[in-house]
Amino acid sequence: TILAEKADDQPAKAMATLIVTHSVLSNLQAEKRFDTTQPISELKVQIHRITGTPPRRQRLNLMDLDDGVIANDLDDDLCLDDYGVGDYMRIHVVDTEPSNLTELEDLSQVKKYVLTEEEYAQRQGTFRQWKAEHPEMFQEQRERQQRLQEQHRRQKELAGSIQVGARCQVRGTDRRGRVEFVGETQFKAGTWVGIVLDEPSGKNDG
Repeated sequence: TILAEKADDQPAKAMATLIVTHSVLSNLQAEKRFDTTQPISELKVQIHRITGTPPRRQRLNLMDLDDGVIANDLDDDLCLDDYGVGDYMRIHVVDTEPSNLTELEDLSQVKKYVLTEEEYAQRQGTFRQWKAEHPEMFQEQRERQQRLQEQHRRQKELAGSIQVGARCQVRGTDRRGRVEFVGETQFKAGTWVGIVLDEPSGKNDG
């Protein structure tokens, strides 16, 4: 909790940054600064603007940084300072009459704007139309993709003739070792050959 700067002769306010969550609005996680000296009843008015839940339907629970419960059903006549609030604690709003909000989470009830394939094809200024009018913009991408596919195909063919455990020499150097791995990896596309060098002179000490 910190003190906000004074404006003229007004006393400084004690402020805290808190996380607001909601019992119905599961996607809500709002980070807001609140005056920790104002009554909880006034805090509920501010939370109404954030959540849409009126003060009379709010039951506020205060949680610590580890989501442990500090207090349930905060008293309207007390303030956050009375509960020892600190930055980034969480205020969980329990809506006591949630039926009016549940429909906001149910996307199946949201009317969708739907176009048929024919209607979309007739529209002007769409990405599909622009793409058809500028095929050259995508030609380079297609050619690059084809080159990569051909490169990966050749790599796989070459790797098929390499046996794990075989002795080898790194091309363009005098470093020798044995093949330890042949195949695809998670860090990059393509077929890779892993070599354990006789001397610790390669990447990752050979």
